Amino acid sequence: MNARFGQTVHFGSLYGETEYNTTAHMISGGLSFKMSPKLKFHVNGNYTMSEAAFDQFNMPETENRDLAEEYIHHSDYDYSNLHTYSDLEYGFMNLNFDAEFKIKDNLSWTVGMNYYDLDDKTGFVFGDESGSYYVVKTGFQFGALGW
Repeated sequence: MNARFGQTVHFGSLYGETEYNTTAHMISGGLSFKMSPKLKFHVNGNYTMSEAAFDQFNMPETENRDLAEEYIHHSDYDYSNLHTYSDLEYGFMNLNFDAEFKIKDNLSWTVGMNYYDLDDKTGFVFGDESGSYYVVKTGFQFGALGW
């Protein structure tokens, strides 16, 4: 119950239509080398640049909007920057290096490293999500896989 209006107040829904645009550009490549009958190397990587944004739009002026802004006078209903709330721009890089050393016909020792890097150029939605990390792995591979 609202003391000023004498009843429960519902202002309805307010919406504006807009377009959401996304773009992504990617480049990738890889090389494999058989250095000797017992040693192989693999190198590959990729880079992706992604952007997304709403077009600017105007929220309609309606009687319910005016009433809501009057009723909730301490709130700021400035919609002029609403389209920027989902402006995203990321760069993502992934590099991989792997090596295999053949111990016997059906047994190889493997070692590898992966590098991941995310560059959040806007840091807007959840704060700056930029960061990078490495993964190093090693192990044994059983079976004649590609030798």
